[in-house]
Amino acid sequence: MTIENWQGINFKESNPIIINPIFNSGPTKKSSELYISSYNSSTDGEAVPFEKLKSEHKYNANLVVFDIKILNFYPQEQTQKFAIILDISFGEVYENFKYKNKFSLLEQEVRVRFGVKFGRLCLKLTNLSMPLNMRQVPNLEEFNGDITSMGTDENPVWQFKVKHQSEITEKTSVLFGSLNNKELGIIELLNETCQIQATFQVDINSNDLGITEQDGLWNEQTNKKVKETKLRAFFKNVIEPKLKNYVSKLELQYDSTTIS
Repeated sequence: MTIENWQGINFKESNPIIINPIFNSGPTKKSSELYISSYNSSTDGEAVPFEKLKSEHKYNANLVVFDIKILNFYPQEQTQKFAIILDISFGEVYENFKYKNKFSLLEQEVRVRFGVKFGRLCLKLTNLSMPLNMRQVPNLEEFNGDITSMGTDENPVWQFKVKHQSEITEKTSVLFGSLNNKELGIIELLNETCQIQATFQVDINSNDLGITEQDGLWNEQTNKKVKETKLRAFFKNVIEPKLKNYVSKLELQYDSTTIS
C-alpha cells in the first residue's frame, strides 16, 4: 500500500529493523499475569502483587522499554505507602521504506536510523496519590540524559532529555543506555483497589526524535528546505502511525482485598 503525503512524496509501507537491544522484556504480553518484582538491591522491599493488565513496547521492545516494580519496604507494618521502582532503556531503530516524488516514476530505497531525544514517562494513577515532595529524580552519572519531574499528584510525569553535546564526552544526539532499579518515589494507596497506567510518549517531530543515520532520503546537495520537507514527510507518514499515542505502555492493577 502506498501512502501519499501533502508534499507529493509517496511512502510505501515501511519495514523497521531493530538495532542495539539493551533491555529486552521479551514479546508483548497482553494477558493478565501476576506482577512479581525482581528488584535485587541491598535494600530489597517486598513485592506488592500488582496484576499486569497490559504490557506493550513498540518497535519490538528496543526503541524505549520500561518496567515498573512496586515494593513495600515495611511489610511488617500496616502501611499504604509503596515505592515505585523503574527500569528503562533507550536504543535506536532502522526504518526501511520506498518513496517516489511526484516528478519521477522511479521508486527509491531509503534507510533511516533514529532514536529519542526527548520524551515523557507519564503515570495515570487511579485511587493512588504521588505528591511532588514524594518523588525522586534518579542519579544519572552514567546516562547521557537529564530527568526532571512535573505533573499533578494523580498524573506525575518524568521528562527525559538528551544532554547537551558539551556535557558528554561521546557525542550522541539521542538517548542511549539503560537505568535499572531507580526509585521514582512513593505512592499512597487511597482505596482498597487501585490502578497505574504508565506510558512513554514522544511528539512526532525533530524536537523529540533524532535522525542518527540515513541513506537515500537526502544527500549533500539537498537544500535545507527540501531536507526539512522530506523529514516532515518521514515523521508524518512512517513514524506517526506507529508512535502517535505512545512508544511503550504498561497497565497495573492492585486489589488489597484479595491479598491474604
